[in-house]
Amino acid sequence: MKRNSNESTTSLSTAPLKKMKVVKEPTSKDFNESTPWEKDSTSKIIGSNTTYNQTKNIIEGVPEGFFEDEKLNSRVIDTIEKQANIEQQYADFIRELDDAKHEEEHREENEEHIVAVEHDIELIDEQIDQWKRVNRLELRRDKLYSTVAEKSGRNTEPIMGQMSDDDSDIDLTGWRNKGI
Repeated sequence: MKRNSNESTTSLSTAPLKKMKVVKEPTSKDFNESTPWEKDSTSKIIGSNTTYNQTKNIIEGVPEGFFEDEKLNSRVIDTIEKQANIEQQYADFIRELDDAKHEEEHREENEEHIVAVEHDIELIDEQIDQWKRVNRLELRRDKLYSTVAEKSGRNTEPIMGQMSDDDSDIDLTGWRNKGI
């Protein structure tokens, strides 16, 4: 659909076409073509303009030729490159942080395991000490029982033997006597 050149552009859907700069080559022979070095210089200028337009970098999101100033174009390109570099460095930084976090978690798990094992060893040592104490108390109890049994066995036997031998000497009817 063609539009009139007098018609105003109110629609955002169609972008205005940029006018191309046309370099006219001189058709008549004037003083520029009279010397070969001048002829070569003008052709180099025309050739360099066409090669520049062909090798121009296209920036994503920005239409070609949006910035006609080379400095602005280079700034935008540099900004995009710097932004990509910063994003790459940020991704590397996040990856390093994740790696460090995983290493820290692994180290903490190992420390927790070591602490748990040490705690278990302490509990086992405490139980061993308690069982040793119980064993000493049982040995002491057995020793006391054996000494009490020996003493009670010695005391009961001689008393029985003495009583059987001395039964005739004791007068049981005089119970008020101090000797009994």
